[in-house]
Amino acid sequence: MYRVLLVDDVEEARFSIASTLQRHGFHVTEAHDGLEALNFLAEGSFDAVITDIWMPKTDGLELLRVIKAMEHSPVVVAISGGAPKASIEFSVALADAWAADAVFIKPFDNTELVDKLNSLLLH
Repeated sequence: MYRVLLVDDVEEARFSIASTLQRHGFHVTEAHDGLEALNFLAEGSFDAVITDIWMPKTDGLELLRVIKAMEHSPVVVAISGGAPKASIEFSVALADAWAADAVFIKPFDNTELVDKLNSLLLH
């Protein structure tokens, strides 16, 4: 069973994604922002992190930077619906620049996320 850290400040988004992941056999830990996610990462290991890009406290880009600097970094999937001052294209470009393993634009099909996650974890 793969361990996934799911990070999003929108509770409804976390619930929807977590429910789908759990139905597909993933063990999911939820964090409501990047700061909480960093605390979870310090406490244990994860096979994958799914993170929103624009969040309060510590955003997904900072989280991505920290994860990619880890010795054994988990797979990272960035998700974004954009932000008031950042277009979707800008969000995707930033996630790509920080080496996200995949990027999904909200709204997306959760089963496509599961398929991509399985593909990334099997390689």
